[in-house]
Amino acid sequence: MSLRDYRFATWFILPWFALSSLGCTILGAGIGHSIPKRGDIEIPTEIQTLHRGTDVAVVYRGSAEKGPNAPLSTIEGVYGGIDNDRAVVERGNQAYLIPLGQIEQTRARPWKGGYSLEGGLIGLGLDIAAVVFLYAYLQSTLNWESHDTPRQ
Repeated sequence: MSLRDYRFATWFILPWFALSSLGCTILGAGIGHSIPKRGDIEIPTEIQTLHRGTDVAVVYRGSAEKGPNAPLSTIEGVYGGIDNDRAVVERGNQAYLIPLGQIEQTRARPWKGGYSLEGGLIGLGLDIAAVVFLYAYLQSTLNWESHDTPRQ
């Protein structure tokens, strides 16, 4: 095989591999998109109007006392619906049941997309590393210097 054949093979294989290795970029963007990004804005809303899975902050009276001196508590988590006139807020591996009559305020944090860009960039880094590795491997395997120097 001549030097020209080796170079043709390298410049044929490398672009093909570069295009086919975009899988990490696409896969990384897909995985990143599946991870929800919470919004920074909290929107006051009625708890009965929320969809299950919404991130919420619920301000409620911790006891049955009413009045301006009643202590208020706040819990943040994922809204799980209503069960027997109680709002279900899931936090970690626990679920809290808050009587609807004790809820003072509910603030929802809408979903703001995902981490598609971040996942795609990580995947792109892996794709570039794979292409550079293949290029270096082909360079060392084909050993250009031995083909470029004329024999004496």
